[in-house]
Amino acid sequence: MFTQNDLVNLLTQLQGKDASRAPKDFRYVLYVRKSTDDKERQICSLPDQIKECQKLAKAKGIILKAEDIISEKQSAKEPDIRPKFRQMINDLKTGKYDGVIAWHPDRLARNMKEAGEIIDLIDKDIIKDMQFASFSFMNTASGKMLLGFQFVMSKEYSDKLSDDVKRGNRNKTEDGRYVGDFKHGYYKDKNQNLRPDGVNYDLILKAWQKRKQSETLDSIAEYLNENGYQIAKKIGGTEHKIYKMDKGELSKLFKDPVSAGVLVYGKEPPVNLVDKDPDFLPMITVDEFFQINKTDAKLQKLRSRIKGVGVGTIRADFLRGMVFCAECGKSMSTGITSKKNKKTDKTTHYFYYRCETAGCKSQDKSLRAKVIQEFVIDFLEKHRFESEKVYEHYKKEMALTIRENAKELESEFMSLIKRESAANNDLEYTRDYLKTATDPELKEDFEEDYKKIKDKLKTIAGEKEKINQAKELNKKAILTYSEFLELIDSLPDIIRKTKDLKQLDFYIKKIFSNFTVHEKIISKFELNSPFKEFSENGLLSMVGDARLELTTFRSQTGRSTN
Repeated sequence: MFTQNDLVNLLTQLQGKDASRAPKDFRYVLYVRKSTDDKERQICSLPDQIKECQKLAKAKGIILKAEDIISEKQSAKEPDIRPKFRQMINDLKTGKYDGVIAWHPDRLARNMKEAGEIIDLIDKDIIKDMQFASFSFMNTASGKMLLGFQFVMSKEYSDKLSDDVKRGNRNKTEDGRYVGDFKHGYYKDKNQNLRPDGVNYDLILKAWQKRKQSETLDSIAEYLNENGYQIAKKIGGTEHKIYKMDKGELSKLFKDPVSAGVLVYGKEPPVNLVDKDPDFLPMITVDEFFQINKTDAKLQKLRSRIKGVGVGTIRADFLRGMVFCAECGKSMSTGITSKKNKKTDKTTHYFYYRCETAGCKSQDKSLRAKVIQEFVIDFLEKHRFESEKVYEHYKKEMALTIRENAKELESEFMSLIKRESAANNDLEYTRDYLKTATDPELKEDFEEDYKKIKDKLKTIAGEKEKINQAKELNKKAILTYSEFLELIDSLPDIIRKTKDLKQLDFYIKKIFSNFTVHEKIISKFELNSPFKEFSENGLLSMVGDARLELTTFRSQTGRSTN
């Protein structure tokens, strides 16, 4: 006959057995999430989360079946909006699962309601264990406290991220950068500045002109569509897609002041683009903008905000701070003036330098940048720097550069080898998962990852090939004396033919340190080293960067490249 003590001992043994159960004795559900709504770009992709969690499960001896993996693409910032998360909670309550595996606690909740619900289920021993790939959890009082801290931090991060995104957008907008998808007629460069988008810019410019002549929105939309108007899909304007213009979109376009040089983004204050971004090119003047929108009462409220915007206020970076007034010795300001050809309807921009020192005899007198460019060309045609001493200096410095370049290229190549090996491992894992994937949504994510990995490997192969080519070019980087003389001989033509102001600015700065202007002529100048004393490495840098220009120049002039 059993006594009460027998029952106590039996229950004690059962409790001890339950307490000693290892993770492998539980059935787990694997939950992964990556929102497509919030700004979680730094979070691992769904396939990556699954891969990391499966590694963890394998190390713990946990068996996961395909049906035990739940993926969701919903934000966890607000409660009760994730159907799959809710189903998982119900499955835990009904005993289908004993534990949860996730990449990090913030994948489960970023709000306090659902975070509290998870901790409550742990307290009630409904959730018996939790495993995280990037966080350690123990089902103890301190472990639950740390988990709670993670949930609080996740919510704080989510709230802070929202504030940071708004602040970041505001700062970018204040700097003249555009954080939206696109602006008609412009593409975004790598710095998120708006730049004219070639023929698409011309088409939108023509649309403004047509609207100014009172053409209907329907006829303008038809004109753009017939001429294959496109918008840039990616930063840099390298990829485009056909854009079907309609009356509604045109109406918004003509109310957008960006074409007149004023950027408006969301609730941020309007920004004078031509002041913030020297290279921005407006399509129309502010007067034309108001003329076209004269019937829109809302725009009248903006008049005081964008008054005075004009192309003449654009500041130029070309040789900024290098041109001085002979009268006062102060640096001259840089700017752009524009003239429109009535016959061709095209606008030409002229860069100039002007003394703005109060009381100076040359105050408000200007000099076109073309004068300096022509002076540099004339100077280089008369001063060849063709001595053996300069060439020997060049060879010595280039030999050092070749050795440094070789080390750098080899380091980059070995880095690519490591990236290639890791990508191949990811490819093999993804391929194996696709063989057993049952969830259509997850399968789609893995297939997308598979394509990305293949593209990555293709890119790496291309980069390896480029480095191999660079290695060969690096070995042959030192010009022969005849090639060196040809380069020196070609410098005036290179500078004459260069249209890109940044390149022109680069070349001239390598040779000259400053210019002094008196009555629209260059009265004084300073040379950089080694043109000045044939020491240090100024010429080395210029020759190295100009080598490609020499090849281009040869091909343009029909000279032999042998």
